Amino acid sequence: MKLRNILALLLTLALIFSMAACSAATTETAQTTEATQAPTATETATEATTSEPIQLHAWAWLTNVDGLYEAAAEYEQLTGIKIELTVDTIAAADILTNITTTNESGDISSLPDVLLMQDTDSFNNIANYPDLFYDVSSYVDWTQVAEAKASLTSNNGMHYGIPFDSGSSIAMYRTDILESAGYTIADLTDISWDRLIEIGEDVYAKTGSYLLSDAWEMILAQMITSTGATLFNADGSANIAGNEAVIAAIETYKEAIDNHVIYNASDWNDYVASFNGGTVAAGVINGCWIAMIVNAAADQAYLWDATNLPNLSTVSGSAHSTNYGGSSWFVLNKCENADAAAKFLAYMYAGEGMNTYADYMTNTLGFVTTYQPVVNSGYYDSVDDGYYSSGFWTTVAKAAAAAPIFPTSVMYTSTFNNITVAMQDVLAGGDITTALDTAQANVDFEFGN
Repeated sequence: MKLRNILALLLTLALIFSMAACSAATTETAQTTEATQAPTATETATEATTSEPIQLHAWAWLTNVDGLYEAAAEYEQLTGIKIELTVDTIAAADILTNITTTNESGDISSLPDVLLMQDTDSFNNIANYPDLFYDVSSYVDWTQVAEAKASLTSNNGMHYGIPFDSGSSIAMYRTDILESAGYTIADLTDISWDRLIEIGEDVYAKTGSYLLSDAWEMILAQMITSTGATLFNADGSANIAGNEAVIAAIETYKEAIDNHVIYNASDWNDYVASFNGGTVAAGVINGCWIAMIVNAAADQAYLWDATNLPNLSTVSGSAHSTNYGGSSWFVLNKCENADAAAKFLAYMYAGEGMNTYADYMTNTLGFVTTYQPVVNSGYYDSVDDGYYSSGFWTTVAKAAAAAPIFPTSVMYTSTFNNITVAMQDVLAGGDITTALDTAQANVDFEFGN
């Protein structure tokens, strides 16, 4: 399969599975607009005097469709306001295609009132079609939402996406394999990549299992974003060649591959089989959606635990967390009931309604919220899904708040695609400086810089 097709498949899979368990647009975006207190149940209920249901047409995919219907039902119970939904099941990639084709044609009448979109795709669409999305800045108390999450759907100090699920990354390990090599999850907590590689070499020597599995250099992307370093210059050009964080990540990744610490899977099926199908790999680092792929192996129940990410200690500001996936709800300006739609979504997904909706979101959908009052309430301490040990989901939920803001751009996808190509060249024996210079030139050419 050609690289471009592989990368497209990766993005599609990340889109799909980021919803299963589960930077900033510019430096200015990191300075989010001053929070407006989200409406309370009492305030929202005063609007229930209307005799007509609020009609909304939405697009979502997989279990998110049923999840939106459930949110509407709970919203009516909590506020008395009836939302009459028509939700079409549209694949995540097809939503992006439809946004592009309708806007380029000048006829957006076929688009819905509300749609779900991957956070990392949102800035590109917000920037390219500035009049398409409804400003939801005043509908959410943004101090109560993980900052790295909120920043991805913001531009010029305004918010356009209402947070749905968490896209935080986690490190997950088979505790039985670790123990057989003389380690516990504590030994892999708050460590550097250098230390992880040391442990990984030892685990492989003692057990024959790689410490981690990866495909399409997904771990590389998370190494880079965990630093909070920018891949984009102030003039809008890409910042690849000579980038300290990119160089450190590539060198570290290659060392982990060369020393049998990371298993380099050939494709998605091989990746999943490496941890679901036996003991090829003892762990994964990915968006928290990966927990809902890991748990497909029924015989491994209660053998997995989660912790934070290793950091690139040689890069100043490198953190033990990052944001890799996740989605948000977007209201379109074309919606006749845009105000009512924004109030509904903000209340249920980033407001008071999440206090009750969290049960359905967690137990039925397997998602984690970034709404901090629920995250910090101790709610996840009591979650028992029959697979992961007590405290697992607390670790996952709290990871989002620790993630650094990662500046994004309309060049986000192309930049990472070209860095991945450079990584593959280096793994094949190529020179890192030459590979990154080529990646820089490719992005510059594509975007006319």
